[in-house]
Amino acid sequence: MGIIKPSYLLRLNNMKSITFTFSPFHPKSTSTRALLSQVMTDKCRNTNGRCEVKPVVKSDMSEPVIEVVWTDNQISKINPTSMTVKELINYIDRNNARF
Repeated sequence: MGIIKPSYLLRLNNMKSITFTFSPFHPKSTSTRALLSQVMTDKCRNTNGRCEVKPVVKSDMSEPVIEVVWTDNQISKINPTSMTVKELINYIDRNNARF
């Protein structure tokens, strides 16, 4: 999976909510589960206590989806099936930098 950026550098400060929808048994949900565990750490959650983190666990083997609602009400839907955790974190960091 590569080197994972420490969670204290992952910031939720420009997000209203982030929703992780995944089937834990889907073979391509690994990076989604790993990112969810990063987001759920206290260091990450303390960057924005108002950001709603919603894990939606499914049992239908559907592909994972991450949906981010930014503070400007833009919605980003991410298909993490071909992305590593590092790429997901970099995507979030790039979008945080636009504010």
